[in-house]
Amino acid sequence: MAELVTRRHILAGLASFTASRVSPLLSFWVFGLLKPTVLHIYPQMNSRLHCHSSYGEEIIEGNRVLRVEASSTPISVTGADRPVLFLLEIPGVLRRRYLGNLTITSDGNLLRAVVSMDREVAVSSIVGAELPLATTPLAALAAQAVAVRSFLCAARYPRHGEAQFCDTTHCQFLRAPAAAGSPADQAVRLTHGLVLKAESSMIPAQYSAACGGRTDSAEMDHYRYRSVICEPCRRNYTPRRGHGLGLCQTGAIGLAQAGWRWQEIAGKYYPGLVIGSVISNIG
Repeated sequence: MAELVTRRHILAGLASFTASRVSPLLSFWVFGLLKPTVLHIYPQMNSRLHCHSSYGEEIIEGNRVLRVEASSTPISVTGADRPVLFLLEIPGVLRRRYLGNLTITSDGNLLRAVVSMDREVAVSSIVGAELPLATTPLAALAAQAVAVRSFLCAARYPRHGEAQFCDTTHCQFLRAPAAAGSPADQAVRLTHGLVLKAESSMIPAQYSAACGGRTDSAEMDHYRYRSVICEPCRRNYTPRRGHGLGLCQTGAIGLAQAGWRWQEIAGKYYPGLVIGSVISNIG
């Protein structure tokens, strides 16, 4: 079941984000697999889009739409003094809401859209994309949030030229930011700023959809992933989906349904790691 997102939810989330923003911005190359040649940009929830291009500055608001082709690039879209809520669309193909800043460049006729957003907004967007919010317990969502944040903080980047990440499973599957009070929003707030560490160093945590009953072992990024038995996958004869390293999403859901806390779930799939604050790695 799709999450019901109302105007009130989005405005509440935007106000909360603005009041508490302390984390850095991360950049994501979006819609890249679809190779867009035309993009439409719409303001959302009374936002005013400040659009800067070689033609000057233009403000888009209300029901107006900005059409972008290669001839109009490079172009940037920001708020007056804060990240802005906007809808990005490949006409007739895909549209998605973002909270952040947008830059569009071109390579021939192809457009390259890069969205920069607060790290915690990115975590909520990824958690909401990775797990079914209507049926996943909060403990599983929280464990996923810590794994996602660890990857975003510790992965070597930029991985895509001018963008640190992309919005596909090559980097991190990214959708719209979580609505205020939604399960993904609760999970991100519950674990705000927490990551997985080995000997005080953050680990770009790996995770997969289903391990098939036992996770894999491998040495990666200065951490040895250990093979652990995943009782939910084994009990339900769940076939493997993904590489099998680290957090098993199917297993995490099953363990959370059985009453496990998110810290216990993270500890099971990442044995030997500790949960710590990302702040201690900033100096």
